[in-house]
Amino acid sequence: MFFYEGNTHLPIEQHASVATVDPDGKITFWSSTQVSHYVHRCLARVLKMPPQQIRVIACPNGGGFGGKCDVSNHEMAVAKAALMLGRPVKICLNREEVFYMHRGRHPVLMKMRTGVTKEGKLTGMHLQTLLDGGGYESYGVASTFYTGALQTVTYDLPRYRFEACRVFTNKPPCGPKRGHGTPQPRFGQEVQLDKIAEKLDINPAELRLNMVAQPDSLTAN
Repeated sequence: MFFYEGNTHLPIEQHASVATVDPDGKITFWSSTQVSHYVHRCLARVLKMPPQQIRVIACPNGGGFGGKCDVSNHEMAVAKAALMLGRPVKICLNREEVFYMHRGRHPVLMKMRTGVTKEGKLTGMHLQTLLDGGGYESYGVASTFYTGALQTVTYDLPRYRFEACRVFTNKPPCGPKRGHGTPQPRFGQEVQLDKIAEKLDINPAELRLNMVAQPDSLTAN
């Protein structure tokens, strides 16, 4: 059983957006975002405007790392305010506000049962992951999938079973962050391999070198 605590992004630039309205009613929207097309689609839906009336420009964003992959509340607010006021509007979140919005890495509770021969060859693994998703979905389905999808690509693992669950909690929502869902179980697997190596009295590096998946091999997933 392993637990990986959640953590958050720290880009140099916090989230920021600017919106202006042209004389013909079209919106031009600049944002520190990684997902300009998602923002465009949400703006059209929230503002009840035709998509062709909205232009979204993704600016050089001073770092994102997944933290700017979600459509944010302030992006909708700044566009609506520009429409209502008929003048440019800018919103820049401070660091505390970014932390409240979060969308950082999921805390994950992991249970791993791994079969191994006396020679240090893997025979199978059963991995169960439980993700604390916070209050909203974000990229929850993808993050949940990734807590188990890549365990079989590094080492030769002939049999594999994966079960996962993501729960909503009264916290800021979690989302994608630098490999989104994969570092947590990788941490658990590598720590468990160290424990296996110690139990079998095998050098941890040699244990890994002797079980690396070969090129063009068929993996369990």
